[in-house]
Amino acid sequence: MTGPNAPGGVRTNGLITLGTNAFGWTVRLEDAPPILESFIGAGGTHVDTADTYPSWAPGCAGGESETGIGGWLADNADRRGEICIATKVGCMPGFEGLSRENIRTCVDNSLRRLRTDYVDVLYFHMDDPDADMEDSVRGAAEVIAEGKVRNLAVSNYPVQRLEKLLSVCDRIGAPRPILYQGQYHLLNRSYYENFLAERLRAESIPFMPHSSLANGFLTGKYTRESKAESARSGIVTRYFTDEGWKVLDELLDIAGAHGVTPAAVALSWARSHGNVTSPAVSVSAVGQLPDVMTDVHLSGGEVSRLDAVSEPFAADRP
Repeated sequence: MTGPNAPGGVRTNGLITLGTNAFGWTVRLEDAPPILESFIGAGGTHVDTADTYPSWAPGCAGGESETGIGGWLADNADRRGEICIATKVGCMPGFEGLSRENIRTCVDNSLRRLRTDYVDVLYFHMDDPDADMEDSVRGAAEVIAEGKVRNLAVSNYPVQRLEKLLSVCDRIGAPRPILYQGQYHLLNRSYYENFLAERLRAESIPFMPHSSLANGFLTGKYTRESKAESARSGIVTRYFTDEGWKVLDELLDIAGAHGVTPAAVALSWARSHGNVTSPAVSVSAVGQLPDVMTDVHLSGGEVSRLDAVSEPFAADRP
């Protein structure tokens, strides 16, 4: 389902989904509405958040990202239909897990912070092996029936647990997940390509990548001489390897030929694969949006070049 609308009217075919995990962290809450406004003005529709964003950041408790989006909605209530809001439950400190009761509580809390009476997509943020899966599915079905949620989705689920979830949904007649979100980019291809892609295609479930620019590495802002000193530096340095630099070199070469940024090429490469749809991308300033909302028409040869140089990151590793 990579057409204009998935079930429930969720538009999933935009160039990107706006990831908002930095709202309240590296993006001040007062700067969130201008980013949202510019994203929508450029044709964006899908906004991704989670109740726990960004609870890992110093001084943050979680919920700040939803509060930032809610600030825009409070001033633009008549424009609610212009955006599809996806949030996630199950990982908020103090509200962990996917029990039926916790799902309902977290949805109500999210709606309050978002200042809206419904979310378009509710993700189970992580698999919860301790929860009764039927109980979780019934919890989601209830908030959907009540109009608080339009659609269910899942994030970061092992394929075997996804299969069980689909089976439970079908057995009890509950709404199935309409999206799957997981990590996928040139330097992290293995799990999606080797374990998820075929199953998702068979179930007609679009795959939405997160961490689509490898924590900034694929933007080209780092060089072999760089010392990563950003808020995410402890993560991005994992890509500072000979194999990682070779991928970036190829990306820079193709970007130069098109007169675009490496980020635009990396995202276009991801969209060229299977049932991948609108990768989730975080920005920290309005000025970064054009770099990630440019559609690059890669030739088959260019896609093959990127496939080949990133092959070490597609190894069959569970």
